[in-house]
Amino acid sequence: MTADAQELGRFLRAHREARDPAAVGFASGGRRRTPGLRREELAAVANLSMQYLKRLEQGAHKEPSEEVLDALSVALGLDDDARAHLFALAGRTVERRARPGRAEVSQEVETLVNRAMPGIALVIDRRRDIVIRNRAFDLLLDGFAGLTATARPNLVDLMFRDPAARALWRGSWALVAADAVAHLREQLRGGDEEAIVEELLSSSSEFAAMWSRYDVRCSCTPRHVVHHPTVGELTLTTTTLMLGDGDLQFVMWEPTGERAQTRWADHVAASGQRALRLVERARP
Repeated sequence: MTADAQELGRFLRAHREARDPAAVGFASGGRRRTPGLRREELAAVANLSMQYLKRLEQGAHKEPSEEVLDALSVALGLDDDARAHLFALAGRTVERRARPGRAEVSQEVETLVNRAMPGIALVIDRRRDIVIRNRAFDLLLDGFAGLTATARPNLVDLMFRDPAARALWRGSWALVAADAVAHLREQLRGGDEEAIVEELLSSSSEFAAMWSRYDVRCSCTPRHVVHHPTVGELTLTTTTLMLGDGDLQFVMWEPTGERAQTRWADHVAASGQRALRLVERARP
């Protein structure tokens, strides 16, 4: 990712406003006109001049030193993912490396997805495009128009723009959607990946609100509840596995509890011919 002074400024402001003043020794009570830390407070903690910090937040200075970025990371209480994203916005070297083109899966990974049946399995890339998925995934998302609208549907797009997502996740939707946004931002490297963000910003006010929080830390809740129109309520346990150099991620959802597992396995088996086609391979 090349340096982006405007995004860097927005990132700093968002995290400053989200920072609890008490965490860095300031009183959090009383009348505070702004949420979180005041600019002068952050400048003091990071040992920067307030004018310099103001220029950073306004996007007027795009090449802060690594020492400045480190100081801001500590003052803002950033975790490793958020710190890496801050450095990337400033055009500094980060561990993750951008690679052109779209990642494809190996035959071994395709076999892994196949053998997950009746578990719900898919492989996604950095921009959360679904590269491959098994038929159990299609059965879970039965009724999602966006699943068949394109050769390579996007998981975040399905969460925000397909009405069926709210019916499926119900009370868990906000948490699952926020995690999806955090994962997307953490993986964002510019170029082709940014197109999906622009589409969602223009079409979903809820995505725009979550995106503006600049979260790159997900709750990573291992379980979430779905309400399938045929099987009923299921608590799904999530298993994830980074593949190769990290451009692809294997995701598997499995029902929790013997009775739920049996209900789901019976539903997959009863789908007959649909379940015989185990992998839906997306083509670029």
